[in-house]
Amino acid sequence: MKIIAVIFAVCFAGALAELTVEQLAKLREHSTACITETLVDDANVDAAMHHNIWRMDDLKLRCYFFCLLKKLKVMNEDGKLNEEITRQRLANLFPADRIDGVIMKCKEMKGADACETAILMAKCHADERGLLGPSPRSA
Repeated sequence: MKIIAVIFAVCFAGALAELTVEQLAKLREHSTACITETLVDDANVDAAMHHNIWRMDDLKLRCYFFCLLKKLKVMNEDGKLNEEITRQRLANLFPADRIDGVIMKCKEMKGADACETAILMAKCHADERGLLGPSPRSA
């Protein structure tokens, strides 16, 4: 089951920006480390990413997203969004005229802790992406 979460993480992050072979390898490494660190249930990762079913009460899932977003440098240790990196990651996912609006909306998501903030932000980006239809990269 862990391989599903790794594949998901690669697809999820790959959708955020063009990645080289080396970057994909590093992403797999990050995802595996986050799965090990958080002991998240792969089925919950799969449900969020492939079926838009977010188990917001799953503390391990929350912390998986925090771990992954930290390793991707989208969030810092305090759970604060790195807007510059996020803008770069979203460039291939959203039209240029929407990126600032998505960042402004999603950075307002605040949870009780950094893990909850991470899952709220990840869900916000996924929800905003869903409003656009297919990714420009898949067209």
